Amino acid sequence: MTELIQIKHATHYTYDRPATLGPQCIRLKPNGYDPLKLESYALRIVPEPESIDWYVDVYGNQVASASFDKPTTELHIEVEFLIRLQELELEATQLDANCTTYPYFYSYEERKKIHPFLGAPEPTPLFEAYCDQLRAYEISTMELMDRINKTIFQDITYNKRFEPGIYSPEETLRQKTGCCRDVAWLLVNIFRKLGIAARFVSGYAIRAVSDEAGEREEVDLHAWCEVYLTGMGWIGLDATSGLYCGALHIPLAAAAYPFATAPVEGVLSNCFSSFWVEMQLNRITTPPSHEKQE
Repeated sequence: MTELIQIKHATHYTYDRPATLGPQCIRLKPNGYDPLKLESYALRIVPEPESIDWYVDVYGNQVASASFDKPTTELHIEVEFLIRLQELELEATQLDANCTTYPYFYSYEERKKIHPFLGAPEPTPLFEAYCDQLRAYEISTMELMDRINKTIFQDITYNKRFEPGIYSPEETLRQKTGCCRDVAWLLVNIFRKLGIAARFVSGYAIRAVSDEAGEREEVDLHAWCEVYLTGMGWIGLDATSGLYCGALHIPLAAAAYPFATAPVEGVLSNCFSSFWVEMQLNRITTPPSHEKQE
């Protein structure tokens, strides 16, 4: 079943003095989808840039580079798009026969292509011990991935954290809590430590929420991990829920390192800045059932 949804996302920056803006790199266009599924897309920036140049970065992400010729006290970035979502089905039968059981090894040719997504961080005590606990042998690769994802979901408390930056895997394990960025980066590094190619993904996540106003859906920026399995390609895992990623995860950018997936990135002259973000979600068709934790 497919469905059409509309997402509106506005980010507004205010500066305490006229600021000179360098090029602003904007990664807010859904990535990894068949072009036919992205039915419309609009990007609006105020003040109007001198130029907007679209390009594809080294990781295949679509990036808009906006250049400005005058100082400004505000910057408003707004995107609106319609996208047709389809439930994703993981078919273990697509997995290469040599990769069905862990440990397995990528071919030499494949390893050259995915090299940026391999290699663990510098060894640290908590991280090394945690990986040793998770490591298993002669186990289904899919079962191992699912087990690791669920273990992090159980061990690390998910909290929204608005200050910039990402915890190191060691810091996340020490704190036993983290935002989606921290948890995704921990998961990426665990898989790399185990010899499985992994990358960091930023995008939108649609979730059901319940509060005093009742039940509703909301969309927010989110981060998760994707691993590469021969025959199946990139598979998303969300350690903030312990589940595989599905149609309600909309990727914007994927890269070997988190800094290359920032939704908005750029430099400006010395000033104090503040910002607000607003997002809206509208379903055009009947919503699918939400994923639930077993």
